[in-house]
Amino acid sequence: MRSRKTINGLLLIGMVFYILLLLWMILFKYVMPWELFSQSRYFSRSMNLLPFFDVIKGNFTMLDIYGNILVFIPMGIYISMFSSRTRWYINLLKVAGISFGIELIQYLLAIGASDTTDIVTNSIGGLIGILIYMLIRKAVKTPERARSFITVCSMVVMVAAAGLVGTLLIVNGW
Repeated sequence: MRSRKTINGLLLIGMVFYILLLLWMILFKYVMPWELFSQSRYFSRSMNLLPFFDVIKGNFTMLDIYGNILVFIPMGIYISMFSSRTRWYINLLKVAGISFGIELIQYLLAIGASDTTDIVTNSIGGLIGILIYMLIRKAVKTPERARSFITVCSMVVMVAAAGLVGTLLIVNGW
């Protein structure tokens, strides 16, 4: 019983860290939350409705595409873990909906570029996460073991990511 509470607590810590990191990387890369309604803040509002238009024009970096895929893999894993009885395509629609919501918030708050390519690449990352969860679930046989395995992996990635973020903040003089 105690180990289940520990696993659930660590899982919650990992998820909160992931969500905060995701918000920081996507929504607050140009402006801090407390600056949102300041007149002197950075304003940027653009929208691209044609998927992969920047790719076709050659106006992109591979980090844009692979970064979006990579950062949404945990989203697919977490959504699948908490919706384990739901069909994979419903979980994929949830990931796409979250991605759409983030792009909409970026546009409404004028804090970045809203791009359909981001929704597609984020959804691909979510799909990879969903497939990873399905493989983990098959390999370990029970939802509890899958949760424990994902929690341990989350903690390892969280510590590494926190170290990287901390290093970047120190190097950049924060």
